[in-house]
Amino acid sequence: MPRRERVRLLLRGLAKLLAVVVVAGAVGAGVGVGLATLTGDDDGPEPAALDTGSTTAATTPATTSVSDATVTSTTPQATASTPLAKLRVRVLGTVLHPASTPSGMRRKRARVAVRVRAENTGTTTVTLARPTLTAAGASVKTDPAADAPNTTFDPFAPGETQAVTLRFETAGRLTARLTSDHNGQLRIAGRTLPVFATVGSPLRSSAQRDAGAAATTTALTTTTP
Repeated sequence: MPRRERVRLLLRGLAKLLAVVVVAGAVGAGVGVGLATLTGDDDGPEPAALDTGSTTAATTPATTSVSDATVTSTTPQATASTPLAKLRVRVLGTVLHPASTPSGMRRKRARVAVRVRAENTGTTTVTLARPTLTAAGASVKTDPAADAPNTTFDPFAPGETQAVTLRFETAGRLTARLTSDHNGQLRIAGRTLPVFATVGSPLRSSAQRDAGAAATTTALTTTTP
């Protein structure tokens, strides 16, 4: 083959190779741009944190009601593990004074005095609701009109003992049951305690009733431990 023909073929081959290189370069550049788009930096600004507010522990004393007793905790926050007050209650004696006036006898009215001693053996202060006297399905709370010194419980400090004579004004079947079989129940400090009523002298007037109640209080105080 003449030399000129070989040179011409060589130049044609170089031109084809150059074209292939150019095409390959263009394809490579396109692929690189695509990859850069797919794998680009997507770490944009983080979303703002939601403001859920802040919780502040309570600093005021917490009060928990336990049946008829209110237990006041002196700790900043009361929890399920907070030791509750423990109240030890004992009924020392019960006396019933029936009415003797016609209207009082017709309504079966009576004044009942119940001597009770209670001791707070826990570590928190306890305030009691008014105790309730129950018999024959009827019940009555202590009579506010008969409140006097040593007839109601003050708030119990830890370790404190109190002895009072609770005064009840009864009527109807409640009085009848206490007079007939003498048995009733005292609801106090979240528990029910049995009482056995002794029938005392009748009360003939308001003055005599108050005097009799005072005498009963004195008798119960001096004859019970």
